[in-house]
Amino acid sequence: NASGEVRGGEAIPSLAQCREAALLRKSERKLRRFAPRCPDLWSGSFTTIDYPGASYLTDLSAINNFDQIVGRYMPSPGDEHGFEYHKGTFTTIDYPGATDTAPRGINDSNHIVGRYRLIPGTALGFHYYDGVFSPVDYPGRDENPRDINNAGHIVGEVEGLSGFFLRW
Repeated sequence: NASGEVRGGEAIPSLAQCREAALLRKSERKLRRFAPRCPDLWSGSFTTIDYPGASYLTDLSAINNFDQIVGRYMPSPGDEHGFEYHKGTFTTIDYPGATDTAPRGINDSNHIVGRYRLIPGTALGFHYYDGVFSPVDYPGRDENPRDINNAGHIVGEVEGLSGFFLRW
């Protein structure tokens, strides 16, 4: 597409603008603005990633700039486990003693955040790095950390509160 072309009342970005927004990940706002109008943006190939033995569900939650992916898998309904996937290798990430674990975010230093449950219905947050789990707790509430940036700042939801929490 030529930059400046108009369709539906909005300028269509050039292919270079689309790729800059997606590949360089410079601006999520720019990506959200351009992506719906960039037909060639997602013209790459698709790869199916299924956790071995997870016949019920494999859910990918986040990817960092080194193509390390975190997510969760369920071999059967209600049996939820976390994982990291990188270069064809799966590593299970299960909070000790938890009934389920769901990693949600990963940064470029391989710090991972997510939520776990010790008993059904109670969500708690975690930070995981180099084989060590640390709690991410908002006092007196269920929490669900969603992402961690390269500075180590964590964002997520807190039950019963509007908005998000931030911990750094």
